[in-house]
Amino acid sequence: MRRDVTRHGRRAGRRSGIGAAGGLLAGVLLLGAGAAEAQITASPRATLTQNITGTEIVIDYSRPSSRGRDPLFGKVVPWGEVWTPGANNNTTIHFSDSVTVNGHDVPPGTYGVWIEVLEHGPWQFVLHPDTALFHTQHPSVESGFLNFPVEREQGEDFIDTLLLDLQNLRADGADLVLSWGLNRVSVPIGVDPGYVMTVDADEAARYTGEWIMDQSSNLPPGAETPEDVEAMVEQMTAGMTPEMTAAFRRMSALMMEPYTFTIEYDDEGHLVYLDPVLAEWWMTELPGIKGILLPRAEGIFDTGALLMGDLASAEADGPSGGFWEFEFDEEGRAVRLVGRAKANDRVILEATRADGNGR
Repeated sequence: MRRDVTRHGRRAGRRSGIGAAGGLLAGVLLLGAGAAEAQITASPRATLTQNITGTEIVIDYSRPSSRGRDPLFGKVVPWGEVWTPGANNNTTIHFSDSVTVNGHDVPPGTYGVWIEVLEHGPWQFVLHPDTALFHTQHPSVESGFLNFPVEREQGEDFIDTLLLDLQNLRADGADLVLSWGLNRVSVPIGVDPGYVMTVDADEAARYTGEWIMDQSSNLPPGAETPEDVEAMVEQMTAGMTPEMTAAFRRMSALMMEPYTFTIEYDDEGHLVYLDPVLAEWWMTELPGIKGILLPRAEGIFDTGALLMGDLASAEADGPSGGFWEFEFDEEGRAVRLVGRAKANDRVILEATRADGNGR
């Protein structure tokens, strides 16, 4: 993530050919330039650039400060005003690819950002096609490309300088969060993660159940005994925090022997798996982290992770990513799987049904 703050510099006047009147005029111009600079410095322009699974989002806005003014809304920004969250030129947001904003489809492009602030009830969030409006021009809500209600919430910490940020980053989006004073507004933005995330219920039933996982083939060459693994752990945990080291040790111990995991079908149509090794990798409890099978072809899945219900990663994105390939019995029930590395097709894990019907 990159934040760049730029300030407009003072314009230099020409010195040649300036007489007494010209000198007075130059002084007035310089005074005006200085005043303009002071105004802009009071609300410096900032940009936030974030790439989410190949989609670039750029927010460009000015950042006013409260400077002791209270309340901010209802006084600094009057109730009923269609306000650009910032100052000077209107705030803009750019999407390099198609996204969803609060569930609404938005094509790639740059949009002006406005919010109708209301004393009672939800505020109105507006994306406007005109990106060159000044903050005092206040377009109507109806003139926007898109408008929808958003709830204003109260935060715990007072944010003196207006902050627009992308939070809760995940593989399929983020939340655009406005913070000023104790006021908070959050708008979900969705991007195409490049994966199909849902599976038909009948198809999912072929895979669900309890499985026995064997990841011993994924251990580095030479790590065949507990002593070998201990030496590997010592080397790989050098410089890690105690918490990370403990999680890595537990994960390595689990991988030394076959262990049980389950594949389930959730209410969102996801084919998920609960794996204690995955939980140790993310250093979180199992209810908060689930693996997800992302269908590529019949019986073949990319794997990823759902963190509190959001797609946090997809293993095929990285150089160490891979995929799972299932084998079926005569009735079409998945009974065995092999995990292969994407880079070289090396087998990195194997699993069979816990009921003994695997082969």
